[in-house]
Amino acid sequence: MRTRQELPVSIEVCRDDKRTLREQLVGGFIDAIDSGLLRPGERLPSTRTVAEGLGVSRGVAIVAYELLLARGYITGKPRAGTYVAGRADLQGRLSAAPVADARVIDLRPGHGAPKGFPIAAWRSAWRQASHMLPRSPAPSLGVDRLRQVVHRRVALSRGHLAGYETAICGTLGDALRVVLDALAPGVPIAAAQPIPSPLRQALLFAGRTLLPFSNGEDLIADDIPRQAGAVVVLSETHYLSSRATSKTWRRELSRWHDRTGGAVIEVNLEGAARPTTTRVPSLLAEVPSPHAGLVGDFTTLLTPEMPLAYLVVPSAMSPLVESRIVSSGLRPPVLHQDVLLRLLTNGTVQRRSTGLARLHQRRTDLVREAFERLPVRSVTSPAFDGATAVRLPPSLPAARVAMHARRRGVQVACIADFHLSLLPQAADNGLVLDLTYLDEAAARGALRVLTRLCRELLMLSNDLGDPAGDETSGMMCG
Repeated sequence: MRTRQELPVSIEVCRDDKRTLREQLVGGFIDAIDSGLLRPGERLPSTRTVAEGLGVSRGVAIVAYELLLARGYITGKPRAGTYVAGRADLQGRLSAAPVADARVIDLRPGHGAPKGFPIAAWRSAWRQASHMLPRSPAPSLGVDRLRQVVHRRVALSRGHLAGYETAICGTLGDALRVVLDALAPGVPIAAAQPIPSPLRQALLFAGRTLLPFSNGEDLIADDIPRQAGAVVVLSETHYLSSRATSKTWRRELSRWHDRTGGAVIEVNLEGAARPTTTRVPSLLAEVPSPHAGLVGDFTTLLTPEMPLAYLVVPSAMSPLVESRIVSSGLRPPVLHQDVLLRLLTNGTVQRRSTGLARLHQRRTDLVREAFERLPVRSVTSPAFDGATAVRLPPSLPAARVAMHARRRGVQVACIADFHLSLLPQAADNGLVLDLTYLDEAAARGALRVLTRLCRELLMLSNDLGDPAGDETSGMMCG
């Protein structure tokens, strides 16, 4: 047993105790605060002093302070140290257990953006489409007029669709599986990461071996796993990055195909409109037919409750694709196709896309404003789904921030959550935030919780280096 009287109160730790050293240290401080031995506003010693005084590692002391911080027993003041929380904070402190879901503000991507949704146009399209019930099943490749409109839309934004045919399918996963079975049957798939959740789910649905690789700007053909027989990438941008795909990046994918004969499938997730300067030619122009295809859907713009995906394949593959769609029962209802056709032709989809772009940018500006006084490495431009990545310094592991934020009522994702591999690159230490479904006041409130937490965690570290022995630094986000 050790007792060190240089601490403000007598804290005891015993290596024969069934509790861990961290639990004993946390319990000792809680007992001292609850009993009044440590009064609100009283300054606490640094984690280094606690570690030296009790003969434990500094990592144990840091984790103990973090738990006290998460439970509301202590607080930090900029450039002034760590203090016992005030009485109001102590009375309203959060327990160590996660708060009830009803009290959690969820900033993870995937909520959509109800603000500005074209509800009047949506209802009108359904009403008009419902006036005449279809007298026959949907055509095998989709309603002809819808196929033409989607084909023209993709050609205008991506270019080079000569020699390719467009078909309508049920879901993004359905479309991706049909294209992969047509262009690259049975082979393992290399997927660029980080990867958005809808595409991740679609890839898992395809039932193939997945081989992740980095989706960096400096991609070279040798970065793609050698076992891969097909590569799946996003069309326009690197997900959770401000970079657009470059000519060199696309040329390297073409070089990989020339060397291996593998297929290249790009995914065009229709989301917020991007500036025309970021639009780049389709990979269909780089990789010769019949080794390239494209899939996409409109669920980000509209609603996942009416999944309608499309696929663009070489015309020679059209009979095989048609057979697969029919035999697997992947034809969407004619009514759904008619609704989408009306929304595309009357300009609703384009206006929704433009409106979402403005909303996404406003919310990203709030994130930049909130984090501007913290030593973050970058705040990216909003992705197609409104997600913004905040890359953190090594001294502030994203998993640690996410764990404590959850206890304070804010749920965030980590960039690591969007990787297929278990060991993402160190450069991807960061948070992923989507505030598009919140009003501005709620968004600012959630950001205040996050930024205050980051400041307190940085102060607990006492420097900008990773503390040795910190048992939470390797924890993955849930």
